[in-house]
Amino acid sequence: MKWILTKKNFQTTSNDPVIEDLEFTEEDVKKEILAINDAKSPGPDQIPAKILNELASELTRPLSCISQSYFDRGILAFDLKSANIYPIHKGVTRTSAKNYRLVSLT
Repeated sequence: MKWILTKKNFQTTSNDPVIEDLEFTEEDVKKEILAINDAKSPGPDQIPAKILNELASELTRPLSCISQSYFDRGILAFDLKSANIYPIHKGVTRTSAKNYRLVSLT
């Protein structure tokens, strides 16, 4: 039997946050940019994390405005829906697909 989530079978309290309350503040966006590890691979945009960290102050306002605008209109950019997936060898023989795990680099 398939269980379907509906308002009828999903109870919330008045204190529970709702998705409409989500706000992309400049402070939060800057904090997230600065939390990006410089050693990580770049995402689909190919912008290195080091560059994002160095330009955090300049990027904060435009990224928070764009993110809030997309969220308010219910739009998700295509690039945010995609990822680069790479097989990482984890076992003895490289000829068996079972000896690989997939890693998503976004």
